[in-house]
Amino acid sequence: MQPDAARTPGFSPGFIFVYGLLRPGESGLAELGLADHLPAAGRAKIRGRLYDLGPYPGAKLDEPGTLAGDLLRLTRPADLDALDRFEDFDPRDLAASLYERRRVRTLASNLTVWAYHYRPAVDPEARIASGDWTRRG
Repeated sequence: MQPDAARTPGFSPGFIFVYGLLRPGESGLAELGLADHLPAAGRAKIRGRLYDLGPYPGAKLDEPGTLAGDLLRLTRPADLDALDRFEDFDPRDLAASLYERRRVRTLASNLTVWAYHYRPAVDPEARIASGDWTRRG
């Protein structure tokens, strides 16, 4: 068994919704060396609220509201594993994870995609009212 297969059992190609540092044009994909492996597949919106955590955002996917972001096409388990490590998510140890990767539906196309939910409590004052990290200013 390959190491990445142990981390992402049952992997199948699909999409991940990104809303912060992993969006095209932000620093995350380049930092991970994945900009060429995760092609952008368009903009999307999902349900949830976005919070400014200083150097990065956190989304609460179980709160009312709308998040703006981008879809990236996933074709390799190793890429999803790298994203999980970047977001401090370990599917084998959720209690020690900062984020949790969840399945959600996009609003316009009703496409099922992955997205990262921020687990710790947040300051309500840090909410990004627009739901868009690029318009947080």
